[in-house]
Amino acid sequence: MNTSLEAYKKPENIQARLTHRRIILSILEKYPNGLTSREIAEKVRLSHSQVWKRCSDLLNEKKIIVSGEKLEGKNYVWIFKINDNPELFTDLKPKTFRQFATELHPELEEKYRFYLLSCKF
Repeated sequence: MNTSLEAYKKPENIQARLTHRRIILSILEKYPNGLTSREIAEKVRLSHSQVWKRCSDLLNEKKIIVSGEKLEGKNYVWIFKINDNPELFTDLKPKTFRQFATELHPELEEKYRFYLLSCKF
């Protein structure tokens, strides 16, 4: 049985996520006024969940921005478009070793916390 973390780390899943991100960015380049995640999903024939998860990743990386809202059914949804003014320098401060190690091996974070609790100061 695979955990979601194991599935997340599988090389074929990583490659799929990167491909989906490239597809989303390429479709957004064709629509300068932006699209909702459902509109993107319809145009590129991916599932809505695949698209909104990758849009979330791209939004966090500031490669896309929210340019407005649109009423879909009874809900307002975001309209995404390419970020025309990306920041030149985002993370000038280097990560600490703990941040770096936690990203590469999140399972070690829990062991480290347990170790700190067991230490007597």
